[in-house]
Formats: sequence, structure tokens, C-alpha cells
Amino acid sequence: MKKSFCFLLLLTSFNLALAENSFNATIISFNKVKGKLLIKSKDLEQVNAGDILKYGSFCTLEVSKKTISRAILISDLCRKKDLPKVGSTVVFKHSPADKFSVKRTKVINNNKTVMRIVRPTPVKSISSNGFRIEISKPTLEQQVAITDKELGFQDNFIEGNTTALGASVGYTRVNIKDLGLSAKINFTHYRTNLQSIKGILNATYGFNEHIYAFAGGNGNKFTREFHELNFGAGYQAGIGLQLNENFGIELSKFQLNNEGTIRKEDSIKDVSYQIDGVELSLHATF
Repeated sequence: MKKSFCFLLLLTSFNLALAENSFNATIISFNKVKGKLLIKSKDLEQVNAGDILKYGSFCTLEVSKKTISRAILISDLCRKKDLPKVGSTVVFKHSPADKFSVKRTKVINNNKTVMRIVRPTPVKSISSNGFRIEISKPTLEQQVAITDKELGFQDNFIEGNTTALGASVGYTRVNIKDLGLSAKINFTHYRTNLQSIKGILNATYGFNEHIYAFAGGNGNKFTREFHELNFGAGYQAGIGLQLNENFGIELSKFQLNNEGTIRKEDSIKDVSYQIDGVELSLHATF
């Protein structure tokens, strides 16, 4: 049994022999119950949880936790007599977890249990980040209030429009479990004689690497029909589905508000123009 145990440890040591980096560390304490070593070193910058440290010829340890200068090591692959002594300064050889898969072997009540050291899955902190281009399809409801100052009457009407199409360029960063930012310039063609350009600024929040929410404000200026209207402000809010790091879909509710005076054929009209809409967009981020 001892021979088999030593053989497997030697096999593990051989697999770790490649691409190892050495550093000095001081043994602070050893928890006999949990079988864990606490070490201290100024050279732990490249060491991460899940990495493998080799001490001597027969002792292989797994990094359980790590701070800037200290690390906790799991010692169940080492025999007690092979462990470094508390208070001593020893040399460890470091092998990153992303390069090796190491088998552990324990003998319990004559039953052999083989476990594999699983390298930790990197915690992804960003869902999407970079320059973004977007094509959007809004469905609109337009509310128009016109007051003719010369004739002294007011006209209100609501108009639906489903022919609009938009395009945007900008920058987006969606952080997972944290706030991010989206800023873009959008051009929308509503109908033959109605177009607008608007600046959009959103705060984003990623729930995971695929789903996020966003909300913010916009500034809008019509460039053709109703171009006499003043620069207006509005809002938008919605959810996004990030299919992968580069491509995704968004669904949002938005509103634009513009007011101004239109002079036409000796008449002066005050116009209040509001657009409410739901927008579906496809985007690519690079």
C-alpha cells in the first residue's frame, strides 16, 4: 500500500516538473485536524487558488485560499513526515492550475479513493465591453399638441407608426453584479419626412454573463419635419440578452419629448411633440 502511494506521488511530481517556478515561503502554522498549512511569502503574486505547490520530492500541496502575502495549503497529498516544519523557510515549486490536472490518491479503510484537483473556473466580471454598432426597430405612438397663436385654437391627435428603423454607434460596458455604462449616438428614420438624431446615455447592470438591465436618459433633435422644434429630453429603460461577448439583443421602452414654435404661411404654431415607443434592437460589440 505504501509503495503504491509513493508511486502515485512520484507520478504526480513528474507531471508537475514542467513549467514550475520556485519561491521561498515561511511556514506560519499547521492545522492538524484540517490538514492545512498557512504560509507567508512576498512572492505570491502569480499564485492563485487551485494552483499546485511542490515541496521536496514527495509532497504536493493545493492552494486553497490566498491573500497578497499569505496562502492556505491543503496537505492531504503529503505524508506528515514529509511536511515542512512550522517556523521553517522552505522552497516551493509552483505550477498554475490552468496548465495541469493532477490526481490525488488517498487510502481510507483499504478502499482507494481517487480525486481530481479541479482548477477553479475563472469568475467572469464583464459580460460585454467595447465599441458597439446596433440596428433597431421601434414601434411608436406619437402624441402631437398644436396651438395656433393666430387663430387661437388647439389641436391634439395621436398617431401610430410602425415603419421606423434606427441605427446606433457607441461604447458599452456591461459588468456582472456591478454597474456599467452605455453611451451611443442614434439615428432614426420614422417616416418619409421625419428623422431624428439623439444621444443616449445608460447605466447598465449585469445579473450574469447573459442577462442585464439598463436605464438612462436621451437628448433628441429632429433633422427634417419638425426640425424647428427645440432640442428635447427623454428616457429609456430595458433588458438585454447577451448571446456571447460580441452579439446580443435588447428590448426597451423609450420616450422623446420636444417642444417649439413652427412658422408656416403667416401662422405661428406652438407644437408639443411626444413619442412613446417600444424598441427591439440587435447589436454587435467589438
